Amino acid sequence: MTTSTTYTITFGLFRPGGSPITEDEWNLFLTSEACPLLESFSVRDELGFWRGEPEPCRVLTFVSHSFDDGLTIQAIARTYKTQFDQDAVMINSHTSFAEVV
Repeated sequence: MTTSTTYTITFGLFRPGGSPITEDEWNLFLTSEACPLLESFSVRDELGFWRGEPEPCRVLTFVSHSFDDGLTIQAIARTYKTQFDQDAVMINSHTSFAEVV
């Protein structure tokens, strides 16, 4: 059994003022920022709320066995926040024990 940390990053898909982040912009961000840094991850669409308002979002999930990966996750979130003028990008993490059978 090994210890692993699951990280989720929630990316809002609206800029302040309401203009959407396009599919092309999202795909370019993903391929230029996340893909080079993470060996494998998943992405799903969700509905989030920011300051009481609904907002489409994407949630990236990454499972890590290395402490250093937390810094990588933070760097990806900071880049998105800056690139798309976001007020916040949410990162959640939880540690668990994984066993491959």
